[in-house]
Formats: sequence, structure tokens, C-alpha cells
Amino acid sequence: MQYENEGSQFYKLYEGLDNDQRAEKNEDGTLRFPEGSYEKQRRLAACCGEDADFSQEDQIKQAIEQFGAYLQLERDHYYPTGLALRGEIRGLMLGYFEAALLEKARVKELTNERVAKAAVTFLDVVVFNEKFAIRDLFHGLVQAVQVEVIGLREYADLFVRRFLQSRSYFLVPLNAHAFSLDAKFASNPDKGFSVEEEVRRWWREGRY
Repeated sequence: MQYENEGSQFYKLYEGLDNDQRAEKNEDGTLRFPEGSYEKQRRLAACCGEDADFSQEDQIKQAIEQFGAYLQLERDHYYPTGLALRGEIRGLMLGYFEAALLEKARVKELTNERVAKAAVTFLDVVVFNEKFAIRDLFHGLVQAVQVEVIGLREYADLFVRRFLQSRSYFLVPLNAHAFSLDAKFASNPDKGFSVEEEVRRWWREGRY
């Protein structure tokens, strides 16, 4: 599976999102959007292109906070309509992921909107443009494990800081590890291994 390069960018919350008249607040304070009734670009803004200069720690911390909030927002938006993993697909993934993670994970196939790549993970929701592919699902679940093991705050911190260092989505260690594990899976889908153990090992060794 070939992944689209998004021009070395990660995304932050669109400025003024809370004032979007099409957004409604849930009782817990999260935002809810009518599906398909808004343009995706309203919620996304390129944050760190080639000309960005995050030389101040306060700017970096602000980007980290925005990125974490963005992931949580998208998760809250897509999770209620996502589908649980069942049948043969869940059985295959059990060879790599803990049952508890697979039980809470959701898959969402879009119809009237699109995400930036073929598949994007928002915490424990893997969102696909149209129908999903098994390898993309695996990749997304690896990222879900990373968030679960590391925690959202630390995940956002590592992602943003490593991106600012490398200026490449693919060179961010969190992503690089997910790509290497999905390649390992694709080379021999019948030979299972523990993704959580792999993630914890990289975390202990400071490789993220």
C-alpha cells in the first residue's frame, strides 16, 4: 500500500472552530458536527509547512496542545458512528493486538467527506476514505496502541517535536515504527507478534 505524502505537514484545530454555527456541543463539552454537512478544510489548517519557524518553546507547546485537541476532537466526531471490529478481520488482528484494544477500537468508512490520507487514526478510531484495506487498518491500530501506551499528551508532544526536527511525516519515529510494523505484518500475515510489546520496547529504549 502506498501512502500519500501530505507535504510534510501535521494539522491543528481551525482557528475559531468553537464558533462554527454548524457545530453543537455535547453534554461533556465535546463538539458534534452533522456528518457530511461541512467542509473538512474548515477543521484543518496546515500548521507546520516548510516556512514555519517554531523557535520559541511557547509556540511549540501551543502546537502540541492544538494537535492533541485536534486528535481528540476528531475522535469524538467519528467514534459514535464507527463500527466495531468483528469476524475474520478481528480474528486476524488478535494475533497482533490485545483483545481489549480491539474491543474498543472503531472503523469508519467515509462517504461524503475525505480525510487527508487513505486512512487516518484518531486515538482509537481508524477513519478510511471509502473502503479500508487490511494493511491500512493494521497501521492505524499500531498508532492506537502507541497512544494507549504513551498517553495522548506525550504522544502529541513527541509527534510535534519530532516533526519539527525532521520536517517529514515519514521520519517521525512514531510513524516510522508504525510503517515498519505494518510492513512486517504484510510480509507474513499468518505469523503473529505483539504490537504492544514492540511499542513498549521502543518507548523504554527512548526511540520515539
